[in-house]
Amino acid sequence: MRRLSYAIPCLIVAVAFYFAAAFGRDAVHILTSPVYGLDQASFARAVHDLGGLADLGPRGLIRLAAFLGTIKLAVAVVFAIHVADRVRSLAGGTVNYDLLDAGVVLVVVSTFLSAAPALLEASPQFFNEHRPALWLAGLAATLGLAERIAATEDTPARSRAAGTRKRK
Repeated sequence: MRRLSYAIPCLIVAVAFYFAAAFGRDAVHILTSPVYGLDQASFARAVHDLGGLADLGPRGLIRLAAFLGTIKLAVAVVFAIHVADRVRSLAGGTVNYDLLDAGVVLVVVSTFLSAAPALLEASPQFFNEHRPALWLAGLAATLGLAERIAATEDTPARSRAAGTRKRK
């Protein structure tokens, strides 16, 4: 169990690094591009199809692209803060699991918005690029839950051991 207790946080940090890097790279590209990332075919298709559902004009499509880029930036920032929180916890603090949960929810929402046109058209070839993000979000959520359960099971054992030591 001790090896597992080291493996779970390492995997969570690896997934958090992936999301911070991948979503951060996409967000920087979208927000610094003169066409708000619409030069990428899959992103342009998602923005166009989502805009078509909401009956958006050209300005609305640009705003939607900027909004999706901002969501991706929020995902990257939340996971970067979570990694920093994990590093801080090595110095004796506790891990804030709410950051991990918020990041996972943002990933699922962002991925769903990007993949909605592929889901509505029932074209799985366009959905394939979004699957790894959903798998990794599920992995991070599951590992975070397992880590919390292990921490709550370990806390009563530590308090019982501390209580027996005080009696001696």
